[in-house]
Amino acid sequence: MIFQSRPARPRWLIKASEGFDRNPRRYAVALGCEVEHASEFVYADNIDLISAGVATEIGASCRICPRTGCDQRAYPPSDQQIEVDLFERGVVPYSMRQSG
Repeated sequence: MIFQSRPARPRWLIKASEGFDRNPRRYAVALGCEVEHASEFVYADNIDLISAGVATEIGASCRICPRTGCDQRAYPPSDQQIEVDLFERGVVPYSMRQSG
């Protein structure tokens, strides 16, 4: 999937929490589609859909995404082991290797 890295306006949802003493839950919403269908998507108006590097790739979930160089990664892939090097910092604070 491809998602424009500079959306026109951020979108989010706020849901009440279970109790009065807890903060409400906030969710970000990302709208995306394959780039070949983006011209039919109203949010793609005035976005350059042809130039390489304009869009940012996104996946369905960090846990199943195989891309290791993603600077938006929140969690390591579930099928890989993580290794932490205290003297090296990459895009994420750990490196990944295939399990098994």
